[in-house]
Amino acid sequence: MSRWDRARTVLGAVLVAGLLACQDVSFESTRWEAVQTELNRQYTLWKAARPASYQYRFSRVCVCPADLTREVMVEVTDSSVVAATYTDSSTAVPASSLQFYFTVEGLFGQIQIAINSLADSLYLEYDPTLHYPRVIVGDLNVFVADDELGLFSSELVAKPE
Repeated sequence: MSRWDRARTVLGAVLVAGLLACQDVSFESTRWEAVQTELNRQYTLWKAARPASYQYRFSRVCVCPADLTREVMVEVTDSSVVAATYTDSSTAVPASSLQFYFTVEGLFGQIQIAINSLADSLYLEYDPTLHYPRVIVGDLNVFVADDELGLFSSELVAKPE
């Protein structure tokens, strides 16, 4: 199964789960408390292990411009995205578009936004070794079309300093 097939499958499952679980969920619920606790735990572990400079493979699934859905290698130095390269052509992402790519801290921030927004559905996977978010799939409102978002990261490696 290709990365895109897996992404579509996960996104579809999350959307179905969100529709089946339409209920009033407040931040005080044990579900959101558990998600927040796990986010805090994974972020603490990431901060303890994070390299100063790293690169990782990133892709997204969304209703957005086509270039934003192309898989890239993101390069991060000192907590800033400094470059990204499209994996299908080895060409650089224009500097003006780097703002649309995330550091690992930015990926954690996307999860926090979903939690704070009480997203109708949210599916997460963390890397078991480095503790960065590998899969973030969410739908803020199941009654709004095209607001679903899938963020996928993998192959994070430290860059020599």
